Amino acid sequence: MKGLIIILAVVSALLLLSTVICGAWIQFSGKPVEKSSLDFHLWIALASAGATLLTLGLAVVSLLRAA
Repeated sequence: MKGLIIILAVVSALLLLSTVICGAWIQFSGKPVEKSSLDFHLWIALASAGATLLTLGLAVVSLLRAA
């Protein structure tokens, strides 16, 4: 379980970091953005939120089992 939580934490962190970097790039580029690009970044943001919630849920379950 601990290995799975570590892997999910790394994936969550990478997804969140890429979402923040790409979102800032889109915001400050000043260029018009295609709808497909926004849709892609929305899916990345949703995936990162889901991975983060899954990681937190597994961490809570792991902590409750240890107690």
